[in-house]
Amino acid sequence: MRGDPAPELHSELTTLFGRFDVNEDAASVRVFAVKPADAAGPVSRSQETTMATLQVFDRPMCCSTGICGPRVDPVLPMFAADLAWLADQGVCVERYNLAQQPQAFIAHDDVKAALGDEHALPLVRVDGHIVSRGVYPSRKQLAAWTGVSVVTSLLVTEPAAGGSCCGSTGCC
Repeated sequence: MRGDPAPELHSELTTLFGRFDVNEDAASVRVFAVKPADAAGPVSRSQETTMATLQVFDRPMCCSTGICGPRVDPVLPMFAADLAWLADQGVCVERYNLAQQPQAFIAHDDVKAALGDEHALPLVRVDGHIVSRGVYPSRKQLAAWTGVSVVTSLLVTEPAAGGSCCGSTGCC
């Protein structure tokens, strides 16, 4: 019969909670995704790589994405989709709207300084460093800055002449 599993469980929970970044003033918890340094085997804590944190500081808009109101900038829906895609890849994405979250703009000295330029917004930071000002970057740029791979094409095979895509034997 095995001994009490409580010490082992406590150790595992302590390790798990160590992956959370908890801000005492916030009502939420931010979880960092990790990717293995080498996919060949089990990952130890020392081999993990924390995924990038991407922050977007938007100009004042009516809502968090700017995809509402009478005139929608056609770039905004695509950019919102790109941010959702990045989040699905494990990147921590934070987006701030100057009209709704001005405190986020003054919390970072580099962002506060950039506000002196009226063309600085939108401003994009990756891991605390400004990487873009005044434009919404493409998915390819976002992926490059955050270390995410973008599949740009898919292999499509044409069926053989007069046959099916599975050849003369058919599928199955």
